[in-house]
Amino acid sequence: MKQETTKKDLGDYSKLSKGELLNEIAKLQAVAQEGGLSGNSSLERVLNSLDEVVYHIDLTKPENERMRFVGSNIEKVFGITREEFATGRNMFMNNCHPEDIISIKEKAEALRKTKQPGTFLYRYYKKPTANFIWIEERVVPTYDANGNQTEVIGVARDITEQVSNRAQLLQSEERFRQLALN
Repeated sequence: MKQETTKKDLGDYSKLSKGELLNEIAKLQAVAQEGGLSGNSSLERVLNSLDEVVYHIDLTKPENERMRFVGSNIEKVFGITREEFATGRNMFMNNCHPEDIISIKEKAEALRKTKQPGTFLYRYYKKPTANFIWIEERVVPTYDANGNQTEVIGVARDITEQVSNRAQLLQSEERFRQLALN
């Protein structure tokens, strides 16, 4: 039996944690595959309405056909087009902060070894603003029966404001400590 899902059922995804969001995406994909969301257009509308960038990469396809989906808000968050994102990892890595590249590569290698989802924190150069932004990206790999990675679903979001607020809080705490000690 086909599951009927209305816009009201879709809820407010912007308030979900990363794990909850990924679970909801998986549910929506299953419903869309059953035809309950009138095809992928409803699913895409939901995913494009989020503040986060959601993407799906099929590693079983040729390099130029791997990008199954990337949210239209990629331009808002990263300052690049869907086409630029789809050109591949090298272009993307070239815009990461040089100090973060080694940790990104180490984390990616650890994910390949453990075959478990993981979270990356890194700075990305957003060309339209000419500034680095902080990105938190949750990556969920999928593997076939032989242990080969077949796809990646990811959710990335700009956490620059949270990082800045945290730094300001730490500075305030340090000033308070200094006042208390004197």
